[in-house]
Amino acid sequence: QEHLVAALPGVDHVLAKRLLQRFKSVEGVFTANEKELMEVQGIGKRKAERIRKVIQSMYSEEKLG
Repeated sequence: QEHLVAALPGVDHVLAKRLLQRFKSVEGVFTANEKELMEVQGIGKRKAERIRKVIQSMYSEEKLG
């Protein structure tokens, strides 16, 4: 669970633990809105925006060569 959350932009394992402690599950973290994310120590507006952007963005395969 920590590894999944730590894969979010700007989130290390310490911050992943804080997020999981606050939201209780990976799903809780992934469904939290920006305001809720910013309630966690270490997450400001910019980081919350980046997290929500990557969670909400549609998947797009990069074209190689």
